[in-house]
Order: sequence, then C-alpha cells, then structure tokens
Amino acid sequence: MPDYNFVQRMHEAEGASRLRLLRYLCDGERPGIAQRHRDQCFITIHIRSDRPQLWLANRGNTQIIEDAQETRDDSVLIFLGRKAWEITRGDLDGIVHGVLDPTFGETGRPPRHTVVSFLHASVSQAEREWGEENMPRLAIPSFVSDYGMLKAA
Repeated sequence: MPDYNFVQRMHEAEGASRLRLLRYLCDGERPGIAQRHRDQCFITIHIRSDRPQLWLANRGNTQIIEDAQETRDDSVLIFLGRKAWEITRGDLDGIVHGVLDPTFGETGRPPRHTVVSFLHASVSQAEREWGEENMPRLAIPSFVSDYGMLKAA
C-alpha cells in the first residue's frame, strides 16, 4: 500500500470523526430505505438501530448478511468505506450495504433511527486520481439488487 500511514492520515483528515443520529422517514411503500451503497468515509462504526433490516454484502458480494435481533443487541458493526478503497488502491473494497424494511402498518411504517460514526482519513491527490480512473472496478455488481436481495442467476 503506497505511502500508507493510518495514524497520520486520521490526524490529517478534515472532520476526522462524526457521530450522527440518522432518522429515516420511510414514507411510501418501497422497501428500500437506504439503497445499496458504500459509505464515502474510511471506516463506519454502526453503533445501534432501533429497528432491524440493515444488510451487508460479503467481500465478494455473493451473500447478504441480514440484521438480526441478537446482532443489534450485542454487537457494534465496523466496516470500511470508499476511502479505504482509494488509500489501498483497491486492496480493500468497502462494504456494500443498505436498509430493507418491507413492514407497513395501517399508518405507514415507523421511522428508523440509527447511531453511526463515520471516521474519515486523508486521501492524497494521486490516490484520488487513481480512484477516479478505476471507478468502474468499484461498481456494485448487478446481482446485488437495490434492495439487498440476491437476484436469481
């Protein structure tokens, strides 16, 4: 990994850490609250959600790891974002994830609240340029649908 120094990059990053409370409004009847994506940061720390339905894809994007009650109660999820991909020049992809909530009641679907921290790291101009040039390599495969379910082959 060219010129990689974790501590230095974390200290150089503008707004190195942001702890956020996210509120998803969940209006309409589409089950995809947060469609498939990679976070733009270096590391995401998903601390807690008040409702399940977060999904993560494995490294090869061949399986979906669905949220479970025991996972939410006993775990903190830590995963990589796009800046990790740029800094390592493709050695680390960043995790594809989203939120799928097909539950609807008579009054709609209740909002979803999540506590998450986004850790940022500095990216050099050369790494940024490499990322732009290699962006097609980061494309999310078509067999992972917008709603996080594997499409039939």
